[in-house]
Amino acid sequence: MKVKEVTLRELLKGQLILRVPPFQRRYAWREREFQRLWDDITGLLNGEQSRHFMGTMVLEPFTGTNNYSVIDGQQRLATFTVIAKVLLELSERYNSRISTAIRSSLLTKQQPKFIPSLHDQESFTFLCENPALLRKTKHRNVWLCQNFFSQQINNYLTNSTGTKSKAFAKLVKLIFDQLFFVRISLTDKDDAQGIFETINYTGVPLTAADLARNFVLGQANTTARQELLNKQYWQPIESAIEDSVRDDPVGLGKNRLQKVLPEFLRAVLVVERKKYISFSDLYRELRIFLRMGNLEENLSLTLAYAEIFKVIANPEYESSKKLQTQLMRFKNLRMTTHYPVLFVLYRSYWNGKINVNELLKAMQYIESFVVRRAFNSKVSRDLNQRFSEVAKEISDHPNSGKLATIVRNSLAKKKWPTDQEFRVNFVSSPIYSTAPTIARYALVNIEQRNGNHRELHIGHGVQIEHIFPQQPGNGWTEDLEELKKNLHVIGNLSLTAYNSKYSNKSFNEKLRGPNGLKKSPFWLNKIVSHMPDWTSQEIRQRGERLLKEAMHLWPGPVGR
Repeated sequence: MKVKEVTLRELLKGQLILRVPPFQRRYAWREREFQRLWDDITGLLNGEQSRHFMGTMVLEPFTGTNNYSVIDGQQRLATFTVIAKVLLELSERYNSRISTAIRSSLLTKQQPKFIPSLHDQESFTFLCENPALLRKTKHRNVWLCQNFFSQQINNYLTNSTGTKSKAFAKLVKLIFDQLFFVRISLTDKDDAQGIFETINYTGVPLTAADLARNFVLGQANTTARQELLNKQYWQPIESAIEDSVRDDPVGLGKNRLQKVLPEFLRAVLVVERKKYISFSDLYRELRIFLRMGNLEENLSLTLAYAEIFKVIANPEYESSKKLQTQLMRFKNLRMTTHYPVLFVLYRSYWNGKINVNELLKAMQYIESFVVRRAFNSKVSRDLNQRFSEVAKEISDHPNSGKLATIVRNSLAKKKWPTDQEFRVNFVSSPIYSTAPTIARYALVNIEQRNGNHRELHIGHGVQIEHIFPQQPGNGWTEDLEELKKNLHVIGNLSLTAYNSKYSNKSFNEKLRGPNGLKKSPFWLNKIVSHMPDWTSQEIRQRGERLLKEAMHLWPGPVGR
């Protein structure tokens, strides 16, 4: 291993090729990272410091002379490649004398010096040959980078004093000569995989996912083999996961993907390793799994789970309307802990071992288990562990056509609240403070069971309303201590689109005011409208009324 401090100019000097291995993730920088780098550059422009450290760049010799694999530092190197391209285009306008030096940082014998991973090759080809096409690529981070630095550099030149030519030359010299790296050049004796992990592994899920890709494709001993594993297995796995989050709001998809991929991998490992696996152990367990048996068979198995996951996470891919509806219920619960159990169930369903009704029944048991336990805060915090155990138990019966019964019996042994326990917990649990998502889910489902909602949509604009408010106004004077004890229980909660307008008003104002509860189209509010007062007694009465509906929606473990 050779370690040397170098400037960007020295790093890119000569007839070298810097190649990102196929296993590296695609270009991921966005505006936050762009802005941070530009702030560092403007700090140098303003004389706040004379040099700025850009981190390490780990290079491993590849086939041929001056041909290197970029083991670490590809995000920064990709960014500076885009910046150099922006500078090259601007040099024709502002200072053509230095365009040759800029071009030499980009090209070796008319070929690009920087060769990105397979994910980004299309974008960087467009960058070099036809930047106007960048905006049309599926992954637009390269275009975002080019657009950001084009704007910032043009703004700098517009606002600079003196000639634009000198200002441009100053910026180019600063970028190439005042930003420096520590270049780590590996030898044949160095463990590139181990060094990459030492530099990058921090134990967080995103890093574990990146390291998973690195490990999987790092098993290949040739570039052709790496490309095969990437194209045939890893890219389809990531594509399936991407499809599962494609309905996220604009701008959230990529961040969601970074969270979802480790969740998916953990569920796969729970099923295949037949034990509970924490996120902190994810990467270690993944390495063990992939080294067991045939690598391609394990990757093929993982890809099959990815197709299941796409349906689970995005129910529109499910052809059965019954199953699609139940999957949407899980999605509204914002559940992920049950993924291992669904993987086993769907695997049996797709293999023809169980039918639609058997799968649906098992899924309904899972929903009831989760909702009932949520109203008992003492036992609702260990769902990851419990569902790992259930997945193992039903995996031990791969050919059973009665998996729903096995699921029910397994859940019953894991503190699935009985009817008697649920009656007590449902009415008295401060569900809004312990599980607000379940609170809203319960209210919405009770409302839909009783209301006519063919034309009434319960969207995100409909919020939970505390009938006795969290910050009561002067209109609340009686039974205050008892009311406060029952603030977050289900009997005091309702649904409304006018939460902010109700605020801390008295019960009479909430009931009879403009858009008051008496005028509400929701059944949940109609059963309040006839009450003359709102005390702890009315809260309990209403809670018991809602309980009757909940018992039908989420039956217990006995007699199903």
